[in-house]
Amino acid sequence: MREAVRLELAQLAAGRDLVFHPRGAVRDVPFSELRREVERVFRICGTW
Repeated sequence: MREAVRLELAQLAAGRDLVFHPRGAVRDVPFSELRREVERVFRICGTW
């Protein structure tokens, strides 16, 4: 998850902070799906 978030950090609007608290099940999610979810969270939060 850390890498998926790191790849999207450039999209984070200045002055915004996001906190991710992943559950253990995140270990079983394919990276491509995890990255899509991180992108979706950024969009929902209006960070793009």
